[in-house]
Amino acid sequence: METYFENIVIYVDKYKVKEDEMIKIGIFAKVKGKLREIFLPEIWEKAYDNGERRFMLRYYVEIYKKGRLSKSLILEDKIVRKATFFWTRNPTLKNRIWVMFVSEEKKPYLPSDPEEIKEKLFGIEKEYLIDASKLGKGNHEIFAIIKAKWGNYDFIKKGAIKAKSNKVKVECY
Repeated sequence: METYFENIVIYVDKYKVKEDEMIKIGIFAKVKGKLREIFLPEIWEKAYDNGERRFMLRYYVEIYKKGRLSKSLILEDKIVRKATFFWTRNPTLKNRIWVMFVSEEKKPYLPSDPEEIKEKLFGIEKEYLIDASKLGKGNHEIFAIIKAKWGNYDFIKKGAIKAKSNKVKVECY
């Protein structure tokens, strides 16, 4: 089983926009496959016992516009997601080792079950506000290329995945 992206969707809040306005572009993507399936409490415990204390996943988002003749990059972003393995004595959790999610804003979050941590760690839902002047006048197709990278861990080898989103047509006048 391989790791892959599923449901990469790009959307906009306006399909017709004036050049002096702002446009909201949103991205939605999920990592599926091996990496997501093996990220379970039994694996967290083995990783912790072998000295691994965290898991880090880096996402790279590139948003492009495609005009009549060429495509050009209008935005790039790097999103880092971290999970920290720790020994818990919390009576509501049935496992000895648990995971704390750390968001891009460095805010810790303690999930109640493994599925919740998978949703936070392996899913992206982000919106960007872009000046429509970056598009320029005319009709454009906007799409995204998303990459994810992770290092070598006890439970999975170093890897990377890449995928392209749908295209959205936007008219800038």
